[in-house]
Amino acid sequence: MVLLSLLPGLTVSAQEQKAAAARTVTVVDQAGPVIGASVVIKGTVSGASTDINGVTTVSCADDAVLSVSYVGYSTQEVAVASRTAIRVQLEEDAQRL
Repeated sequence: MVLLSLLPGLTVSAQEQKAAAARTVTVVDQAGPVIGASVVIKGTVSGASTDINGVTTVSCADDAVLSVSYVGYSTQEVAVASRTAIRVQLEEDAQRL
């Protein structure tokens, strides 16, 4: 009886666990790398900022969506799919300047 009560919990845990992999994200604009852009896994608070080369690494599942933002630019949402290297080009948002 105890064994049966554990099965539903095991099934839920297996469904909730998704393989996370490291993704290299490069953020650029028309002039080149964007330093300090925010890359967040949509629906979470997990993320990172880009370095001096406009690059950061985040660990997420293949079905994740990344939200990339920077002051003065339109936020971009990018589906990860199975990519390990993702390039995002930000577009200026004149209304936000």
